[in-house]
Amino acid sequence: MYSRNGNTAIAIVLVILLMAGSVGIFFMMQMLMNNNPDPHDTVYDYKFEGTIDGIEYTGTGVRERFIESSTEYDYTLTYTVSSSTKTITDKCYIFYGSDDKPVPELYTFIRNDKIGDIDVEVWTYENKGILYTYYTGGQSMLYRVIITSDNTTLTGDIILYE
Repeated sequence: MYSRNGNTAIAIVLVILLMAGSVGIFFMMQMLMNNNPDPHDTVYDYKFEGTIDGIEYTGTGVRERFIESSTEYDYTLTYTVSSSTKTITDKCYIFYGSDDKPVPELYTFIRNDKIGDIDVEVWTYENKGILYTYYTGGQSMLYRVIITSDNTTLTGDIILYE
């Protein structure tokens, strides 16, 4: 490479340094994010018990987060319950705002409560004759969900591993 004043060589070296720096910063940010994961992204397991049409059901569920927008995200709780003759899989949802609380336009705040020694807020949502009661806490934790209708009462409790 020949240039009268060396500007071309300097420009090429600067572009290479800029690209190397950008790649280095990208990998450093990835390492930092992996070392400090967002607690909202944690997947939690739930134990379900209750009755449907007078028959005892038990099962498990799993909660996962899905980002809706920069200020709102939702958790989907997918659960499977079984009796001696039947298995049912269903989902329920809870939408949170950036303040880590259920979106008040969708949910009704009922009261503050406790589950064991954990302080929770109780919120409800009704859809098509099904009442969902959510027991939530800090950082968008869902500790319990109770699903009730004319023929159903199911309770899902979070399984916390120490």
